[in-house]
Amino acid sequence: MTELDVKVYVGGRLATVHYKGRSGGAGLDQINFDVPDGVQGCYVSLVVVVNGIPSNWVSLPVAANNGACSDPGGLTAQEIDAARVRGNLKTGSVHLARSAMSFAIPGFPGSTQTTDSASATFEQFNYLGLISSQGFGGFGTLGSCAVFQFSGNQGGDTDPVVPVYLDAGNPLTLTGPRGAKQVPLMPGQKGNYSATLGSEGLPSLGNRPSTWIPAATRSPDPEAWTWASSTRA
Repeated sequence: MTELDVKVYVGGRLATVHYKGRSGGAGLDQINFDVPDGVQGCYVSLVVVVNGIPSNWVSLPVAANNGACSDPGGLTAQEIDAARVRGNLKTGSVHLARSAMSFAIPGFPGSTQTTDSASATFEQFNYLGLISSQGFGGFGTLGSCAVFQFSGNQGGDTDPVVPVYLDAGNPLTLTGPRGAKQVPLMPGQKGNYSATLGSEGLPSLGNRPSTWIPAATRSPDPEAWTWASSTRA
């Protein structure tokens, strides 16, 4: 193995390789390398390239001072450590989205359909499942790169760790600057909620202006947006 060209990339950065060769175990090769400076996160990508051929892409946690890892926009080190102590982590997420589709038909005036929607998910991971999963985003730590193989329309890589979905009541009530809207449970999908909040545009099809998310909204102000459920588990 010593004569091979071996490169190691951690978080998309080239690492310094100190040793590549046989280990003390039969049939087992070993590569020793330094994690590049400035690389941190819970799902940092790792790939080994031997003579130009990449290995499977995996991830590893990297943290300073041998502490718990953390990801920007994800869980903090304190939250992960608390999950370790409790043995599990319960999470809830609510997403607001606005989509706009423009139509141009020869002989008719152009028009745009705007639709506001909401979705929510409530789930629980045991600690081992949490640290074995691909993370909440499923794409690894920001700044890292990952490559997945698939064929046909099967999509990309699927996280083998499946959480336990939680009953947060039905329906959820989402309250914003323009009033309250109900977000019902998706049929047959415990812990998953979805609803169209309103739409406007295409007056020829009878749609009335009724968008719900204020146009100026970018990142919802937590003081202006609240949610509640009729019953909670």
